[in-house]
Amino acid sequence: MYFAFGYGVNFYFFWLPSYLVEVRGIQNFAPYAALPFLLAAFADMFGGWTSDALVRRIGLKWGRRTVGLLGLGGSVLFVLLSFASWNPVYAVISLAMGFAAADFMVPNCWAICLDIGKRYSGTVTGFMNTAAQIGGAIALTVIGYFAGRKQWNIAILTMAIGLLISALLYLVIDASRPLVREEGSPEPRKDP
Repeated sequence: MYFAFGYGVNFYFFWLPSYLVEVRGIQNFAPYAALPFLLAAFADMFGGWTSDALVRRIGLKWGRRTVGLLGLGGSVLFVLLSFASWNPVYAVISLAMGFAAADFMVPNCWAICLDIGKRYSGTVTGFMNTAAQIGGAIALTVIGYFAGRKQWNIAILTMAIGLLISALLYLVIDASRPLVREEGSPEPRKDP
């Protein structure tokens, strides 16, 4: 899941300024390029709080799963909505909301690592983050290929596909099932 997420959000870190100038015609791009990260800072806090609140209300499995599905699903919708806007500012706001929605689920990812990793949570988080970095490295090449050919819509579409795959993978993530059963612990509860 984090591999596909890493692929999907890489655009914001490395390609957004070029996109703003080349496609949207925004020469003074700094405030527009900063907007996704500003919104994401607030989304991170709200996502962590929402994840914990949903776990208390509907259980570990669906509490964590819901935040991932909502955040990444919302991200895909906002990214695709950016295609529909001819207005550069509206398109940038939509892209910024797409990044914020994706980041809404980030605290949830780390919580899942703690939930399933237990005493191996450092190893699990390390593997998760490594997967994101590999996805991001692949995105640099793929998005760069299309950007170099001025095929920005295809580049952004690959980003949306990465985010969609990440969202769909949440359907198989079960935070209530530890990777390694600890000695003496009961069998994990099966949520419906």
